[in-house]
Amino acid sequence: MKPTGHYKAMNRRPHIPICAALLAFGIMFPAMAPADQPLLTMQAAVALAIKNNPKLKASRDQMKANIAQLTSEEPAFIPDLTIEAKGMEQGPRVTFPRGATGSATVLPRRYGKVEARLEQPIFQPSVWAANRRFRNEKEASRLDYEQAVQDTVWQVRQDFIQLWVARSMLGVTQDALKLAKEHFHLVQKVLLPAGTVSQQDELQAEAEVADANQSMIKAQNGVMLAEGELNRSLGRPISTPIGPIASPTLPPSTPSLSGQPPDTVEKLVQRALQNRPEIKGLRDHLSAASAGIQLASTESSPTLSLEGRLLTQTPSAFEHYDYGSLGLKVTWPLLDGGKSHRDRLQAIARRDQLNELLKDAELGITLQVRKAVADQQEAAERFKWLDKEEKLGEQVYKVALLRLEAHSATEMEVANARLQLTKVQTEMVQTQGDLALADVELDHAIGDGAAAQ
Repeated sequence: MKPTGHYKAMNRRPHIPICAALLAFGIMFPAMAPADQPLLTMQAAVALAIKNNPKLKASRDQMKANIAQLTSEEPAFIPDLTIEAKGMEQGPRVTFPRGATGSATVLPRRYGKVEARLEQPIFQPSVWAANRRFRNEKEASRLDYEQAVQDTVWQVRQDFIQLWVARSMLGVTQDALKLAKEHFHLVQKVLLPAGTVSQQDELQAEAEVADANQSMIKAQNGVMLAEGELNRSLGRPISTPIGPIASPTLPPSTPSLSGQPPDTVEKLVQRALQNRPEIKGLRDHLSAASAGIQLASTESSPTLSLEGRLLTQTPSAFEHYDYGSLGLKVTWPLLDGGKSHRDRLQAIARRDQLNELLKDAELGITLQVRKAVADQQEAAERFKWLDKEEKLGEQVYKVALLRLEAHSATEMEVANARLQLTKVQTEMVQTQGDLALADVELDHAIGDGAAAQ
């Protein structure tokens, strides 16, 4: 996950240091997966999802279907050519006396006709509004798919980080279990025979081993579920093994909403309002609705077209064997029962609805951007504070062990020190995940989710 463009608009500070203790407590997990599996990066996961995610494939197919339907309805001055062939066996034959020349056939025994009819529109006042609506609706369909891509990237990046957090949590619980076992061994094999602790202390140490083991089992289940979620986003079977994954890159510290000039966050908001596909899609729908109003207003306007007709048929007394015609036709629906008026009112209501939806979407996106920036700042500050807390917790735990061996501390003090250390380490992992997730949220909020990859 590389830094995205929105950081360039901010005052940068040095990258937040990743605590070395997290790595020491098993955060790097290549050994947990088969050795022949390559390292899975977030960019590679996103590429797999864009190719294989079922929901994204469905959105892609829906876009193709929508564009195909819109294309079939695209307004244009296209000629309408119809060819009709007809053959009949009929009877009885009907004739009509025609003086000295004999009888003329009125109804022949066998009758055939081939006719070609052509209608070429020349002038339609609705064509410009219809073309505008067509272009807007086509672009809106494409943006719907773009939004689906953004959402898929967003989901994959979240699932990737959640798996990293789950595996990191498992590393913390494994080391907590190891510490608990070592402490239980110390109490059982050294301190209890020396008479410095009681059997109650031994039972307490044994209970702590059981609690740590339960936490590890819970963390293992968390890893299993996180792998399933990521596999689902990647369009793979849930049980597909996932090898080692790359640690998410922590973003640089971000400015707080209250500690920076207002235009810093405002620039991100404006960028989001320009980039987000749903905003651009709503604007296209709004433009299409405005074109629909113009289209409804021209429904009762006259249209002009060129009509041609050419046929050959079995001749009779009243029909020549060849016939042709060419002329102009004006169609003017003077009375349509109020249909055009109703269509116009419906189009106006649709435009007003979309206008309000656009306003609400812009307010929601503004809030998303501000919240993502605030979450980044909060997680960054919490991470720096926990880094200090972890170092202090390690010292407190070591001192508690030394005091226990020197008979100046109780088993409960050691247990509390170890519990506090594990708690801080757990919070460190979760906070690092929160910081990476906040980066993902900000990318998504300003519409840079796909571009970030």
